[in-house]
Amino acid sequence: MVTMYDVVIIGSGVSGTASARELSRYEGKICVVEKEEDVCCGTSKANSAIIHAGYDAQEGSLMAKLNVRGNELMGKLSEDLDILFERIGSLVVCLSEEDMPGLKALYDRGIANGVKDLRILDRKEVHEMEPNLTAEVCAALYAPTAGIVCPFGLNLALAENACENGVEFKFNTEVKGIRRLEYGWELLTDRGNIRTRAVVNAAGVYADYFHNMVSERKIHITPRRGEYCLLDKTAGEHVKHTIFALPGKYGKGILDSSRIKIVMQMEEQEARLVQNVLNLSEEEVRQITRFRRGEGLLCIGYNHVPIAFYATQKEYDAITTSPTDLLNRNIKNETV
Repeated sequence: MVTMYDVVIIGSGVSGTASARELSRYEGKICVVEKEEDVCCGTSKANSAIIHAGYDAQEGSLMAKLNVRGNELMGKLSEDLDILFERIGSLVVCLSEEDMPGLKALYDRGIANGVKDLRILDRKEVHEMEPNLTAEVCAALYAPTAGIVCPFGLNLALAENACENGVEFKFNTEVKGIRRLEYGWELLTDRGNIRTRAVVNAAGVYADYFHNMVSERKIHITPRRGEYCLLDKTAGEHVKHTIFALPGKYGKGILDSSRIKIVMQMEEQEARLVQNVLNLSEEEVRQITRFRRGEGLLCIGYNHVPIAFYATQKEYDAITTSPTDLLNRNIKNETV
C-alpha cells in the first residue's frame, strides 16, 4: 500500500529541513526525501556560513525582502535551536577613491532594502575596527547586522526539531520522476513510489531537474564551483569581522572572515590588485596567473603555501563550468 503524505520535501539541506521544521508546526503528514545517507550532504555543507545583511540583493526583489527578513529571524531561531550564531558584522572594503561611487551605490541599495544601521566608514574608522587591513583602504561599508553561523549545526538542528515534531525522513532515496495525479503527485524513487498532495522542491543545484519534470517553463541551473579550506582555530584573530572586497569588473574578489585567504587562478590585472594586500612576491603573482584548475595559494599572513584541490569524477561532473564539458554533456543527453 502506497503511503499518502500531505507534503513531501525533496532535499534535506538547510532549505529542505527549514521547510520541514516550519511545516511541522501544523497538523499533517510530512516527509523529507534525500538521496544521500544524511542531511547536509549537498551545498549546505560547503558555503561561507554568512548570514548576509541584505545590501547586495537587487532593490525590490524577493531575494532582498527575504534576505533582510531572514537576517532578522536568525537571533530568535538560534536561541530556539541552541546553535552557534554571532552578529560579527561585515565590511565591504574600498581601496580606491575612484571606486567610492560603487560603495555608495551599495549603501543606497541597502537602505532601500531596509538594512538597519548601515554606515560608510572612513580610513581611520576602518583601521580602528580592523588594524590588520591594508593601508590602502580608503573607506568601507559597515553592516553590523551581518553574522556567521555553523552551517552543519543549523542544518542538523532544523532536521532534529522537525523529526521530533513528527516529520519522516527517507534517506538513500533518490527521486527518479514525478507524475501528476488527480489528487496530487506521485514521486517515483529507487525505493518505491511516494504519493503526496504537495511537493516542495528543495534540491539545491538539482532543483531544475525536478522543476522541468512538471513545468512547461523550463529552467537550467549551472553550478559554479568554489573552493574552501578548513584550518585549525589557532589560525586566529587576524580580523574580527567578515571582510569583502568591493565588487568590481572581476567579481567580488577574496572573501575573508579570518586571517586565511585562498587565491585561485587570476588574470594578471586581478593578481596585481591583491598583490600588496596579500604581500605576494613577483614570482607568486606569476604562479597565480598560471594556475591550473584546482590549484591555489594558501595565504596566512606572510606565510604562503601552494595547494591543490581534487574532485571525484561524480563531483566534477556536478560542478564543472567548462564549456567543452557542458557541450559534451548536452550531446550525450540528446543521444540517450
